[in-house]
Amino acid sequence: LTFTSKLNLSEIALFWPLSTRQRCPPPTKKQTNPPVVAMSLIFRTALPRRLLQAVGAKPMTANLFVRPMSDAAADSPVEVLDSATYLNRLESARPEYRSGQHAFYSSIVDGITKDTTMMVVPLDDRIVHRGHAVFDTANIKDGNMYGLNFHINRLLTSAKLAHIDTAEWPAERLKHILLHTAAAAGPTENVFLRYWMSSGRSMFGIVPDPEQPTTFYALCHHYAPKLNNPVTAVQVGVPIKPKLLANIKSNNYLLNALVSMEAQEHGGYLGIQTDDEGLVTESAVGCIAIIDKNGTLRTPRFEKILRSTTLVRALELAPE
Repeated sequence: LTFTSKLNLSEIALFWPLSTRQRCPPPTKKQTNPPVVAMSLIFRTALPRRLLQAVGAKPMTANLFVRPMSDAAADSPVEVLDSATYLNRLESARPEYRSGQHAFYSSIVDGITKDTTMMVVPLDDRIVHRGHAVFDTANIKDGNMYGLNFHINRLLTSAKLAHIDTAEWPAERLKHILLHTAAAAGPTENVFLRYWMSSGRSMFGIVPDPEQPTTFYALCHHYAPKLNNPVTAVQVGVPIKPKLLANIKSNNYLLNALVSMEAQEHGGYLGIQTDDEGLVTESAVGCIAIIDKNGTLRTPRFEKILRSTTLVRALELAPE
């Protein structure tokens, strides 16, 4: 398709399912354009007339070319590494902050490692290529883990809403793994526990592979928030999540990241989101509560936001 300038696009290759009566055309003669690398996709397909009219496009043969970056790049082959070299390079490329990652559990090996080079998740895990995963956290203070039962229950609730199979992951098993991961970490102060439950590994399909089990990962790492620094907040224009995603603590925090980025671009630290009615909802990684002039603690309703463990605890402790 060639799009009109009203969409500010010049060329696009559009992939469309071919019916049983449609076939790719025979290969064309070798292109006389500048050298191309990798592939040239040439195909024809029938598109609905309304779609073509809607985007102001006309059907034609679509071509997709991948061109070389430069002659120098073309002359430099990408190395194929053996396992030892690959691991050595992984270790040498380790960021300095990884020294603060103390212990990692993976259900793939059903064990804990303290080697930061091995604290990795497979690319074919759906936590990576589909974002089909949920997570939760727990604070550790004086060697004690705060609110672990509440957080585990929220993780399992999120997993159920995300249609992740939890049959092999009862709360007691999760607690056992998390406590042992924290104990293996060593430090009992300035540490934090994060853990993820994924719909498992797959060959990059859109739905989970029924032959692959749910995967679970946990990481205990250094965390020392600067609680004495003032916090500034600004209202941002990033839209809130739809109800389903708002109630799931999912692995996809793109909108959350955009909230904080926009806030910091405007001189703030935290961003405050509002709904379509202009009502305050939540921040990127925190909840919002206001004490009005009458001394009443007011909070957004949980229907449109994540059920915050901090906010729930505050409401339990607040006087009537």
